[in-house]
Amino acid sequence: MTVTLSVDDRIRSIAAADPRRPAVIGVDDRDGEQVITWSRLERESAARAKLLPGRHDRAVIALDAPNRVETVVRILACLRVSLPPLPLDPKAPPAERARLLQAAGATHTVYAWTERSGPTPAGASGPPGAAAPAGYLLATGGSSGDPRVIAHPGPVSYDRKRVPNLLLTATGWRSGQRQLVVGPLHHAAPFTACLEGLLDANTIVLQEVFRPRSTVRIMAEHAVEWVQLTPTHMQWMTAALERENPVPPSLRAIVHTAAPCPETVKRKWIELLGPLRVFEFYAATENIGATLVRGDEWLQHPGTVGRGFCTQIRILDCRGHLAASVGEIYMRKGGFSGAAALGAAAPGAAIRRTADGFSSVGDYGWLDSERYLFLSPRREDMVLVGGANVYPAEIEAALLEHPEILDCVVIGMSDDLIGSQLAAFVVHRPGARLDEGAVRSFCAAHLSPHKIPQSVHFIDQVPRTESGKLHRRKLHDMALAPGERQESANG
Repeated sequence: MTVTLSVDDRIRSIAAADPRRPAVIGVDDRDGEQVITWSRLERESAARAKLLPGRHDRAVIALDAPNRVETVVRILACLRVSLPPLPLDPKAPPAERARLLQAAGATHTVYAWTERSGPTPAGASGPPGAAAPAGYLLATGGSSGDPRVIAHPGPVSYDRKRVPNLLLTATGWRSGQRQLVVGPLHHAAPFTACLEGLLDANTIVLQEVFRPRSTVRIMAEHAVEWVQLTPTHMQWMTAALERENPVPPSLRAIVHTAAPCPETVKRKWIELLGPLRVFEFYAATENIGATLVRGDEWLQHPGTVGRGFCTQIRILDCRGHLAASVGEIYMRKGGFSGAAALGAAAPGAAIRRTADGFSSVGDYGWLDSERYLFLSPRREDMVLVGGANVYPAEIEAALLEHPEILDCVVIGMSDDLIGSQLAAFVVHRPGARLDEGAVRSFCAAHLSPHKIPQSVHFIDQVPRTESGKLHRRKLHDMALAPGERQESANG
């Protein structure tokens, strides 16, 4: 017989069984540590829960979510009384925060919980009537300039047959493990991995600010067994692992998500850990489905993001027919039925749906003969140069093969003569002596002439969100700025 526990009952039971074991180890931006045991986590989250408004179906608690112990305490406080939390980026500009609160307020009554005060009405309230029950809300789409709020159907509960979920179980996850959380708690993958870990009685090692050398040290000192990373984390950690520290023997698995991983970076981690300890999955905050691939599979299908994991995948063209090659990725959890017809999306909806239950968030890709999925750039990422279609991702992949280039991004800039011209932003390795001519010459040896960037800008760091997604608008501003920095401080 399946026994389902509320979050409140689950936290109480863990604390009663193992009160002195660390529940969360917070590592601040100066490498100072705060350790909170399971008994203390239970007491403090119960105390915070008393500050919350009386439970009702339409309330949501919006809170700043820096990677600190107090954030975990507050999130658990919300879940223990079945009030959905909405973790927010503490660095988000006021305008973006206001848009998110407004989006949440379309269906819920929003309370803002700040560091200085308890939860108070945020002035955002949905229409009369109960909203669909939600376990938590997450923001998505901020890097595109169109932030949205996605509700997880709730409430959150614990069922030992479903926690950890099957996807995590397939990546080497074990109950009660030491789990490192590096990504920001206001993003989907770190938040859900942290929550799953708490419900599964893990010890969460929570790093407030990602710094590669500190991250490697933390993994060794705390005998970390499982960690979710982005390709950006992996790229910056590689040098620290190669120069200073071996991979901790405790580390059973890394899982990477959020953005395409450069092939050189992926191969280096497979070399460092072995192919059976490197996993990748492709999914979306909207939870329409997922893929999974292990390192040994990836080596046989380089570049893939895996096969559908409890998920059916279709690649459709613009008319809803099965695409012969690259097309829009549609996913459906569960069983299979016949061919699909595109259904009408609701106004402003981020998800496109078919009549028989397949969904898309607008990503493009293709399947090989063994149904391994490969991602292609989204159509809006294509740049038209002199009448030719150019995908910046192809140029970026070529640039990352250069031994002195640590990171890069390519964008299209409007040009009256040729439609668009390509601008490359390059972060070079410490001590490198690259200049614009050398970068363009390297591109000329690897790419067609129309794919060579017309301008090269050397920068200290590619502007990305904490989840690893690009801030393309910032790049446009940097390219147009008259006083733009042209040399990297790494040099």
